[in-house]
Amino acid sequence: MKCPICETEGRLSKLRIYHCPVTDACTHEFYDPNGDYHWHNPNSRARVLTCSNGHKTIHVSSTKCDVEGCTFGEAESIGPYPPDS
Repeated sequence: MKCPICETEGRLSKLRIYHCPVTDACTHEFYDPNGDYHWHNPNSRARVLTCSNGHKTIHVSSTKCDVEGCTFGEAESIGPYPPDS
């Protein structure tokens, strides 16, 4: 993994990663009317990355449901840290 800001600037850096789990603890599993199995995991993970050039970013990931057309969850998002309000 590389600092996304340094990467766009063509610079090298060392990353320090801080893990921040966000948990709801319970997952939700069910079969829909088509018989498709849904595993909805509301737990997510946030990682704050600080690079040796002073950039900070936050990476948030949650579990996306595998069933086609299901909108639960999302892929990893990357943004500035602290997040813009």
